[in-house]
Amino acid sequence: MLERKRLTTRLKELFERPDIFVLAGGMNPIGARMAEVLGYEAFYMSGGNTAAHQLGWPDSGTSMRDMVDNARKIVLTVDIPVFADADTGYGDAIGTYYTVREYIRAGVGGMHIEDQVFPPSPERAGGASRSRKWSASCAPPWMPRWSGIPTS
Repeated sequence: MLERKRLTTRLKELFERPDIFVLAGGMNPIGARMAEVLGYEAFYMSGGNTAAHQLGWPDSGTSMRDMVDNARKIVLTVDIPVFADADTGYGDAIGTYYTVREYIRAGVGGMHIEDQVFPPSPERAGGASRSRKWSASCAPPWMPRWSGIPTS
C-alpha cells in the first residue's frame, strides 16, 4: 500500500529531488485530470490560461477570488499536487498574506508569487515592499509548518 502524504510534502519533494520533473500546465479541472491520468506527478494552474479560459481576458484581468476558486475546483478533481499562479499576491503585504491563506485553504500544494509590487509599475523598484510581501506570505501565524522557498 502506498504511503499517503500531504500534497504540500509531495510537491516539495518533487522540487527538491535532483532529477527534472515536468509540471503539466493548464487552466481547468479536466486538464488537471488528463494530466493525472497521463502520469504527471503534479499540475500547474496558469494565471494567463485561467484568465483566457474562464473570463476571455488577458493575463492581467483576473482577481484573487477568480484564481482561488479555480484552484479549489482543480484540487477537488485530482489526487496530485497543484502548483498555482498567485500573480503578485494581489496587493501589498497584507493582501499577499490573505492571498496565501486563501490558496492554502483551497488545498494547493504550492504557489508562486511574482517578485513585483501591485499594481506593477516600472517607476517603483519596490524592494522593501517585496521584502514585506515575502515575510507575510511565508509566516502566517496560524500555519506554522508553511514555508516558502525563494526562486530568485
